[in-house]
Amino acid sequence: MWFFFTILTILAWGAGEFFYKAGNDYEDDYSSSRTVVMVGLFFGLYVLIYYVLIQHLAYDWHSFITYLPVSASYIISMWLGYVGLRYLEVSIVGPVSNASGAVTAIFLVLFAGQKITGFAWFAIALVTIGIILISLNEKEEMDELAADATPEEKKRYRIGAIAIIFPILYMIFDSLGTFFDGIVLDAHKFTMFGKTIHWALDEDQAQMSYMLAFFFLGVVVFLWLTLVKKQKFTIRGERYRGIAGILETIGQVFYVFAMSGNAVIAAPLIASYAVFSVILGHIFLKERLRWVQYLAVGLVILGTVIIGYYDF
Repeated sequence: MWFFFTILTILAWGAGEFFYKAGNDYEDDYSSSRTVVMVGLFFGLYVLIYYVLIQHLAYDWHSFITYLPVSASYIISMWLGYVGLRYLEVSIVGPVSNASGAVTAIFLVLFAGQKITGFAWFAIALVTIGIILISLNEKEEMDELAADATPEEKKRYRIGAIAIIFPILYMIFDSLGTFFDGIVLDAHKFTMFGKTIHWALDEDQAQMSYMLAFFFLGVVVFLWLTLVKKQKFTIRGERYRGIAGILETIGQVFYVFAMSGNAVIAAPLIASYAVFSVILGHIFLKERLRWVQYLAVGLVILGTVIIGYYDF
């Protein structure tokens, strides 16, 4: 069944990336914040329906504090990803954001004393080169578009030229979350800077902690938007963000089942979900990249799959 769950994770997260893009409007200053609200809503509903009403699982609220560094890393990364999707094509944001495995490998080498193979370093180099190519080409393209643009469009293109920083920051914070996850869920004893850290949590408690943290943040952001910024929420206006939130939740659930079944094979397969995002972006959003951008995206995806295969 692990392979079935892996495919479902790829489809859910790949399609979710597409709907994130469809729901993040450049003209809406609070677009990314609205996305946070919708994802938090469906995470909270899943905890309530599955863990509380169906599984009757007792939750230890100490786990919330224990897992908070991990939750915060993941949540910050996702919010940065939503912001990036306001300015950049999903064909670029997806692969760059999903290259976090390369950064995680570096963290493990620097702080956990782990060794990785020369082939893994080659994969990290591929990801790095790909991101650099994307960054340089994005700036060049935005400068060309801005040449004949209106003042309002020039502002947008100027922001777009530096917007690549958002998926890059996503990649870094997501890597931190994965790095901390390894400590919490696997290592239990972890030596860092000469000190042994005891930091243990089981998967269900960790999953609930992450989803609840996102839910509480979503509530706070919703209150801020409605009471302070006087924003309105409608079913029609939030339909794409709502679908994205549902798909994100589905992917998160199936990801746990897939990784618990056969992590060595599932990890690189799931890492390739960005390919599905690129395909959807081309078909439905009519995104077109230059040949250099296609090459760069290919390098990032290839490096990501290699890193995922070795499961560092």
